[in-house]
Amino acid sequence: MSEAAIRISPLEEVGRIVVAFPRATWILICNRIDYCNRPMIPLVDVCHEKGLCTAELLEEICREPEEGSSLAQWCNHDIPGMVHRLIQKHQDLMYGRFEELFAIFDALAATQTGRQLTVTLEMRDLYELLYRDLRIHMLKEENVVFPYLLSFGNTAGDDSRIAGSSPSSLKSLSMEHEDYVGILFRMLDFSGNHSSPSGDDINLTSLHAGLRSMTEDLMWIIFLENYFLFPHARSE
Repeated sequence: MSEAAIRISPLEEVGRIVVAFPRATWILICNRIDYCNRPMIPLVDVCHEKGLCTAELLEEICREPEEGSSLAQWCNHDIPGMVHRLIQKHQDLMYGRFEELFAIFDALAATQTGRQLTVTLEMRDLYELLYRDLRIHMLKEENVVFPYLLSFGNTAGDDSRIAGSSPSSLKSLSMEHEDYVGILFRMLDFSGNHSSPSGDDINLTSLHAGLRSMTEDLMWIIFLENYFLFPHARSE
């Protein structure tokens, strides 16, 4: 085992490992480890659940550069700074890359046949479900949750205040996060972890590259909200 892997205890929380090795998140994703919704679980426990060798996974993680400084910026942000950066990420996803990938799905569906077409259509259905639900979720955060967090005072930590006139609460928002990761993992199962397919189909290559990037960014957003923003707000 490498020196870096030895320095990390198998009892370390998954979230803390992600903070130290943010480039290793794809390794966790490919092993279906939901680090963004379960950041407090020790690595050894999640490996036991998944039937993985903890030492081998640590070794793979530690091959990635250790870049805690990039996440330290999020940790040290005040709440307004964290909220504004998250809103920027929301906008980039919903009004940029999501729309671009819809166009690629449609281009592929117009040319494919047989099993390839079936897989593409099944993945597009999941993608559309994710987009539809996520758009409502993000609007709820931007119009209800984030404004509350930007203006909270002595009621910090009161989930009912965050809910406002909406029936949602932080607990229900977290449950929705879990649903979205479940959809992302189902899409990964269909595509073989969005691995680059053989051949020279530019649309297919672009689709898998775009889905991988979207998956990483969306899980990153969920992690930042669950691990930094909401706990930070409650601590004020």
